[in-house]
Amino acid sequence: MLDCHTSHIACKFTKFLEKADKRTGKKILNEGEGEFKTVETGESCLVLMTPSKDMVCETFKDFPALGRFAIRDMKMTVAVGVVTDVERASLDGKKKHDSAGLSRRKVGGIRGQAGLTLIEIMVVIVIIGVLAALIVPRVMTRPDEARAVAAKQDLASIMQALKLYRLDNQTYPTAEQGLAALVTRPSVPPEPSQWKSYLDKLPVDPWGRPYQYLNPGLKGEIDVFSWGADGKPGGSGVDADVGNWTL
Repeated sequence: MLDCHTSHIACKFTKFLEKADKRTGKKILNEGEGEFKTVETGESCLVLMTPSKDMVCETFKDFPALGRFAIRDMKMTVAVGVVTDVERASLDGKKKHDSAGLSRRKVGGIRGQAGLTLIEIMVVIVIIGVLAALIVPRVMTRPDEARAVAAKQDLASIMQALKLYRLDNQTYPTAEQGLAALVTRPSVPPEPSQWKSYLDKLPVDPWGRPYQYLNPGLKGEIDVFSWGADGKPGGSGVDADVGNWTL
């Protein structure tokens, strides 16, 4: 997505025209042996971009406030740049080169009719290495972060059911009875006197494994927990145990 002044428009990278070597600063034209299709972190390049719909912009040289832009992906800034040149279309549909960037909403004396049917913007994009270094790890860990949040939601539901079980039967299920006592009436003693169905079914954790149950618990009166991404006790980060003590 291209954010330019008040515009928030999807744009297509029509063609990479040239880029600068990030070590030597030498210009590399996108032709012949130097042809390229990607830009690496820290490099700058000249790109022909085509917005998906009409927009108004100016060149940075003439109107700096309207000539700056940012490229965003999933609402995160991955690059910034400036508009160096603009091609605009008049009301008759013919493109006109506009080196001064005079893309006006007033065309031929008729106010309110935008003559911008398709703008091709040549821009210099500077990839922000620092932002990329921060964003990429965050994007990569998001799935596991989402699983940890989902596990906590499951644990909250299980704990609510366990509290109702104790309210009816004066005690939590034993370790031998386990969490299955919330779904089916326990067949091993102590038999609950006022048992009801507390869950329709037992959820599995977001990594596809059953939740663990200890009575008595190590961190509280009872422990309900998942072993995290690695399926083993302990761990850190995405491998850390997620338990009712974290709620």
